[in-house]
Amino acid sequence: MGRWTYPVVPDMCLLGQDNSRLYSYKSGNKYMGVNLQLSRSCDVHDNTIIGPCTVVGENTVLKNCVIGTNCQIGNNVTITGAYLWDNVVIEDGCTIEKSIICTEAHVLQGVTIGRGCLLSYRVRVGPDIEVPEYSKVTTVRRAREDNMSFSQEEPSSSTETTATIEDLVQQDDACLGEDSLGHMFVDEDDDGVDAGFERWVDARRSTDDLYDGSSSDESGPETPMESDDEDNSEAAQFYREVLDSVQNAMVADIRPENLILEINGSKHAYNMTIDEIPSVLMKSFLMAAMQMPGKGSVMECIKKAITKLKPVLQNYIRPQFQLKVLEEIEIVCLEHDLIQPHFIFVLSTLYNMDLLEEDAIVAWHTGDLPTAEDFESPPDSFNFIRKKAESFINWLENASEESGDDDDDEEEEE
Repeated sequence: MGRWTYPVVPDMCLLGQDNSRLYSYKSGNKYMGVNLQLSRSCDVHDNTIIGPCTVVGENTVLKNCVIGTNCQIGNNVTITGAYLWDNVVIEDGCTIEKSIICTEAHVLQGVTIGRGCLLSYRVRVGPDIEVPEYSKVTTVRRAREDNMSFSQEEPSSSTETTATIEDLVQQDDACLGEDSLGHMFVDEDDDGVDAGFERWVDARRSTDDLYDGSSSDESGPETPMESDDEDNSEAAQFYREVLDSVQNAMVADIRPENLILEINGSKHAYNMTIDEIPSVLMKSFLMAAMQMPGKGSVMECIKKAITKLKPVLQNYIRPQFQLKVLEEIEIVCLEHDLIQPHFIFVLSTLYNMDLLEEDAIVAWHTGDLPTAEDFESPPDSFNFIRKKAESFINWLENASEESGDDDDDEEEEE
């Protein structure tokens, strides 16, 4: 759903779907199947999949959930973090949270399903009831519930135990509603909550909190996610993904076109725009070169990376993005003393490889200086790099004038 596996995502149709199971991708990681009937007042949040031929009623809210094919969802329904399989019916006024509803299950009007519930195939619950958290409902009774067999040496104890379990089953079944079809799954050895299923629900809650930018426990202590939203933003995660990809490409024999495919996959996964990639990519190149122990000097690593992966830089550093790339190089050099001495080398290498144009370099040199907000730890001087670049700028201007004079001489000779 988050496009981590791009291009293996629903809208790419790489799994052999027929035309009746095609999906289209919408902004915010929304996937819409064909032949949907969505009411005008329904609210489909980000990170949601709605299967083909599904009907969604008025004032219904779908949030971070997966809806299967041919489902019928009524009016004023709220579904959060749940999985609905195919041919599921949800009537009006229901609330479902972080649960699994299997194929052909039917939730009658006014039902609230607490988190961690599992409704098996063809189960029907309701109306106007609340299914307790972590309930497991099935249409089939387990054999040992109906045919309990214990040692013949203690018949009285066996009878008493059987009656206790049957009473418990009947009592739990009654809470499923007067029109229900199904039985509570009860295991005499069970503590009431399946540990594995609870871990799944907790994982769903963590995913929801990440998308919402909120904590699942508002009253608890501050977590790293709460205290440092910037490190967990999509932009920060995208940078870490690109940095990992570049480092792998520099160490292993990864072809440039494969690296481009990885970067594009990360771009879709984190909803980044094409103009945000060049500066992140350049920062990743410089940081990767700085973090390669035993691979030669920083200068050698930078030259090796740019030379080896030049097609990758050419693919993203287009003329309109070159100024942002230069600004990013400046910020990285000001923040990291290990790269700072090699600024002119980076600049000249990119220029000689036709990755940066003279006009962009001059425009950057005469433009505004970075500000303290651009840095994690602001340097003592913001114009240090600009002063260091003056010799290179002068060389560019002199080379341009000499080239112009040569052109004039050739025109006079002709």
